[in-house]
Amino acid sequence: MKRCLLLTGLLIMNLQAEKPRVKSPHPTVDTQNMFNAIYGFAEQIKKAMRIGKKIKLRHTYDHINHIVFAGMGGSGMAGQMAKTLIQKQSTIPITIHNDYDLPNWVNENSLVICLSYSGNT
Repeated sequence: MKRCLLLTGLLIMNLQAEKPRVKSPHPTVDTQNMFNAIYGFAEQIKKAMRIGKKIKLRHTYDHINHIVFAGMGGSGMAGQMAKTLIQKQSTIPITIHNDYDLPNWVNENSLVICLSYSGNT
């Protein structure tokens, strides 16, 4: 049975630096220049916070009974960091999901936050 989810809003935040600030000291091994991504991480967090302060939510999300961060690789790591920061204040469960499909229990009462650093997953 195919599941369909109603998309109520989509926010895309591109936090990648437009130009690499620092070249990897090992470009043959670090072909995607992850060294630069890590080097610029603090600035990316600051940019995300500036963007986040401007967001006006159109929904109350009162009905949410579960939060799912969906992301693979380093993107999933961002979800894990967010979970670590908010789990003590959260009154609902938070799950990190590192796969292409969502769990079968995800429904209209789940807040799914999809994370993709590259934009390809």
